[in-house]
Amino acid sequence: KLYTTVEIDSDRIALQANLNKLARWAQDWQLGISIPKCYVLNISPRVPLGTSTWYINDSQLPNIDHSIDLGIVIDCKLKFSTHIANIVKKANSRANLILKCFYSRDITTLITAFKVYVRPILEYCSSIWSPYLLKDNRLLESVQRKFTKRLKNMKNVTYLERLRKLQLERLDVRRLRADLVLVYKIVFGLINQIELANMFTLVDKPHDTRGHNYKLLATRSRKDIRKHFFSQRMIKVWNNLPITTNFASLTTFKNTLSNELISNYCVSIV
Repeated sequence: KLYTTVEIDSDRIALQANLNKLARWAQDWQLGISIPKCYVLNISPRVPLGTSTWYINDSQLPNIDHSIDLGIVIDCKLKFSTHIANIVKKANSRANLILKCFYSRDITTLITAFKVYVRPILEYCSSIWSPYLLKDNRLLESVQRKFTKRLKNMKNVTYLERLRKLQLERLDVRRLRADLVLVYKIVFGLINQIELANMFTLVDKPHDTRGHNYKLLATRSRKDIRKHFFSQRMIKVWNNLPITTNFASLTTFKNTLSNELISNYCVSIV
């Protein structure tokens, strides 16, 4: 991938120069570039498709409005609604297959199959695309809502009551728990690939003495895209963790995160 911020003409010239270097490098080392697989994705709310043209070996690269990167659909406005719609469609299809192909109506067996074959589709890399729009939250939750309703003796039971009986969690609660666990790993250096300084800033001497001692510096965001990005949206939740939170190890930290605590920060979708 080649990427840069393009604001003035010199930025465009520099990016095209890098594409030319790439083409020369590939030619020198006799490594052919698959031009049909190359494209340009302009990530901006203002720049329309085709504003700038880019070339590799005199072949113009097409401008697209979304792309799949490591299984995640990235669109030009970083909304992730397209990605959510895709995974919901795939998850619903797999959930229906489970109910259709399993002869057993045993609830424990069906729930286990749902956890193994369906839920991972809805949670893969959720820290990147976790939705903030109510419609996207409801769409994701609808997969588990529909599946549990089709189980034996669950048709006329409310969704929250079904979850209680089946010992399941709301999907938004699970996503927020996963986000908090990821913040813990970053803050305490358990992920070598992510530097703490690139994501968060620890407060040396918190003005608010209430709560724990690992609070993060809050910054302002003008755009919703930035406001709901992982490194921004998690600061308030992390800072508001109670003083009883145990940071001694990752295991004890996970055990501290109760459903009641996490659900207070989730959008009401039931």
